[in-house]
Order: sequence, then C-alpha cells, then structure tokens
Amino acid sequence: MFSQVVSIVVPVFAVVLIGLGYQKIKPISASTMNQTNLDVFVPILIFSALSKDALDLSGYLPLILATIMVVLLPGVLSLAWCRLVPAKVLVPPMMFRNTGNLGLPLAVYTFGDDILPLAVLLFVIANSLHFTVGLKILTSHSGFKLLRSPMIIATILGLIVGQLEIPFPLWLERGLELAGQVAIPLMLFTLGTRMVNMHWSDWFIGTLMAIWAPLSGLAIAIVAVEILDLKGIEMQLLVLYSLLPPAVLNYLLADQYNQAPNRVATIVLFGNAASLLVYPIALPFII
Repeated sequence: MFSQVVSIVVPVFAVVLIGLGYQKIKPISASTMNQTNLDVFVPILIFSALSKDALDLSGYLPLILATIMVVLLPGVLSLAWCRLVPAKVLVPPMMFRNTGNLGLPLAVYTFGDDILPLAVLLFVIANSLHFTVGLKILTSHSGFKLLRSPMIIATILGLIVGQLEIPFPLWLERGLELAGQVAIPLMLFTLGTRMVNMHWSDWFIGTLMAIWAPLSGLAIAIVAVEILDLKGIEMQLLVLYSLLPPAVLNYLLADQYNQAPNRVATIVLFGNAASLLVYPIALPFII
C-alpha cells in the first residue's frame, strides 16, 4: 500500500518541483496562469467530472450528511489555531481536501472499482461545498456575485446534465476531458513557483497543520459514524476521506483573493507530503 500512495503523491511533487526550478531559473508571475486556470480549465474539469454519470442521492442520505460534517467541522475546530494564522488563510485548507486527484485513486486502489460511484459522490459534495461555502469564506462578495463564478456555474450545470443524463457527441466529450486535464498540472506548476518565497515561519505552520489536518478530520469522522450509524464500506470510505490532505485548489483561490498564498502553498505541500506517512499507517485499520 505504501508503494500505491507513493505512486500517487510523488508525481504531484514532481510537477511542483518543476515549477519551483523554473521560477528560480526564469522568474515569472503566476497570476495570469492562475486566473486562466480558475476561469477556464478548472470549470471545464468540474463540468466534465460531474456531467458524466447520474448520481443516486436518495439512498445515501446518512453518508451525505456525514461527508458534510467531515468537510465543514474540521474548519470549526481549526479556529483554535487562528491566533497563529488568520482564519481566511487556515480554515479553507483544513476543510477542503484532496478528494479528486488523491482521494479518487486511493479509494479505487483500496476498495476496488465498485467503490467509484460512492467515491464520486463524496467528491461532488466536497467540490460543491468548496465553490460555495469556501468562496464565501475567502471573499466578501455577495451570494449573487458568487453565483456568477465560472466554478459555481460549472458545478450547477454539471450536476444538472449528469442527473438528466444528457448525451454528448464523442468529439465534445473528449474535448472537455482534454481541456480539463490541463487544470491539475497547471495548479501544481504554479504552486511550485510560490515555494521560492517560503519563509521559516511558514515551515512551522506547514508542519503543524500537516499533523492537525488528519487528526481533526478523523475526529469528526468518528463522531459522524457514531451519530449517523454508518457501517461497512460507507464507514470505511468516510474515514479514508477524512484523512486526506488539503486540496491544491486552496492555493489557487488564496492567490486569487490575496489571502497569504505563500503560506497556503506551504500548508498544502506539507499536508500532501504527510499523506505518505498517514495512509500506510491508517489503511490497515480502515480495511
């Protein structure tokens, strides 16, 4: 299992290091790339992922409620650390985790292909909360302005198209998938460019939050399992997701809304690095 986790996480850091090396050799401003990613490629990725399959939400109400708890409540617990880090910088990375490019492969590798619909359901819930609650935390914009965000529009349209099972011609489906595949590597590359400006205080916060994130997520997951009486594969999947590190998207949004992006980048990187230790230890107890 350690080799499986390594095979997922190491390529992530490889792209980050490319960005770091390029920034040292030829300094660039990542603002334009970040804005383009958030306006174009990330919304396409969201729409492409959500529009493919209709999700049966009716049979999974306890799991849905538990997932909402695991996403939001660690942020509430993390307010205890706001004397060290402002809430707008700290809370989103503790709430919104790497449910996409780390969570989905980990779930399939751990439980098999049959788990994919449930794993996608948790991804959709976390994604929807990130582009609604998460954006509201970062900005004082009104709810109406947030609804005009390309990411929220893509989330709503993707869910509608998925539920209606609207078919796409093959050329359009492949085009959307190809454009969406740009989003994650570009996120990682620009994340690497930020690491040039890392400070020692950020290293301390990054290490502290790399420990705190899985602990707070696991604590809420245990409470949710007891309250909602989750059992079997639903309980195992929820615990697996509760240990996920912060999503890279937290850095992009911090950069867009000028919420200490260098510090957020450090929290994201340290959290993902810690997953190399967290999952090999935790998985034998989950399975």
